[in-house]
Amino acid sequence: MYSKASRMFKQNLILNLIIVSFLVLVGLTGCSSAPSLTPEKFVLSFLQKRIPLLDQSLATFYVKEEQAGIIERVKQSIATKKEMKSFTSLSAATYDLTKINVNVLDKKEKYIDDEPIVFVKLAAKGSYIQSVNGKTESLNEDEVIILEIVGSDFKVTEKIDPWK
Repeated sequence: MYSKASRMFKQNLILNLIIVSFLVLVGLTGCSSAPSLTPEKFVLSFLQKRIPLLDQSLATFYVKEEQAGIIERVKQSIATKKEMKSFTSLSAATYDLTKINVNVLDKKEKYIDDEPIVFVKLAAKGSYIQSVNGKTESLNEDEVIILEIVGSDFKVTEKIDPWK
């Protein structure tokens, strides 16, 4: 029916179409090492864990060098809240952070150990609602958070401040 050359041509054509389709898909969706979340969304996710200070997974938001200290801080917070008999109610609390505004203040590159590292300085200001056992309380948030871009993720750092 078909000659060997004809079959090879069709196979090469199909292979080329697959490669071109893949390249078009990568071009349209983007293939970069830039973080997938915006810094503002990352900070809101971070605050959702950091405000209650009851979950050791909070450490994953931090640079590797600071994670052990954050885990200890969370453990101490849990122990204190258990001592005060507020752990059970606070662990079931909900937080509405929609009134916290997060804005990028600055972006800076700093060389550490001859490696360029990009930092982003953000301000988180506003109020949030804490609901515990049917009672709601409005609390204020006003702080500056420094993020380090690590690979394709943002990570919080409390120890490195390139603006100082």
